[in-house]
Amino acid sequence: MDMVMELLTKLSNAHGVSGSEDSIAAIVKKELRRYVDEISEDRMGNIIAVKKGGNHRSQKRGEIPGHARGARGRDRADGQIHR
Repeated sequence: MDMVMELLTKLSNAHGVSGSEDSIAAIVKKELRRYVDEISEDRMGNIIAVKKGGNHRSQKRGEIPGHARGARGRDRADGQIHR
């Protein structure tokens, strides 16, 4: 299984009932750690990850919005993710 499918499986199998997305947030933070310089979480449960650049004048900014309850990948009766 490639890395993307492995991550999608982890996220899809994690418990993420509304108001209790802690297990999903933990997976996201663990996966982001190797790519960013700072990770924090605000009072609303939003994960903020910062990747620092070199020259502040040429730094590009980006955002990857997402929703913990919005990720669904199961589409077979047995609940397994597949391509």
